[in-house]
Amino acid sequence: MDKKLLARLQKWHDQNKHDKIIKEILKVPQEKRDYELSGLLARAYNNSAECDKAIEQLLVFKERGETDPLWLFRLAYAYYYKDEDEKALALFEKCRALNPSDPDAELFINMINRAKQASENITPSYPQEWWLQTVTPPPEIPEIEYLADMYRDEYYPAFLVDKVKAELSAMTDFIMSGVHTYKEIQREFDAHIKAINGLQDEFYENDSELETTARESIGETVMAMLERFGIGIDIETAIR
Repeated sequence: MDKKLLARLQKWHDQNKHDKIIKEILKVPQEKRDYELSGLLARAYNNSAECDKAIEQLLVFKERGETDPLWLFRLAYAYYYKDEDEKALALFEKCRALNPSDPDAELFINMINRAKQASENITPSYPQEWWLQTVTPPPEIPEIEYLADMYRDEYYPAFLVDKVKAELSAMTDFIMSGVHTYKEIQREFDAHIKAINGLQDEFYENDSELETTARESIGETVMAMLERFGIGIDIETAIR
């Protein structure tokens, strides 16, 4: 690949300008895109939440990619964000087998397995009828301090903390939108926590990480939400 083009694409990736990467690579006809360029296009599609297009690009080089941990990771990532966890898990495990030191593959494997375990354990933890209890929103949004410790710590880039806050704020908006069952509320928590986990790569790219302090700050915020809205779901289940 042309070194100047590669440098330009990498610069845009570092700046989260994934739309520019897509437009630039699409100028090259499909039949002239080599393995590396197609992989970068797939990465940009993944980062733009266009996972079907990422999969399409990656499968062009399926035979070669099946022994490449980076190709496997990108394909697994796409399936993960399409909520096809079984396909994603199998691919992440292949990626880990080829590159045991890859912390990202290990991270996603653990997230999928924890979610699966939590899903399997949900019925024994609470009776089915318990999940049908409802929460009526208060007349005004309760005062909630979002992610106080993360905002105070310069280790976490403020613009990324804002993205985490946006997911939690969306959860508040959902609760305020009407009467909901515990089951509906938990389903929304699952979606937003999964979206927060999906920010891990961006934190890595900015020399940060969603590690213990961050998760504790997220947990404290969610705990405040549960208390302010009178939701009887325990914190471990809410952020499972």
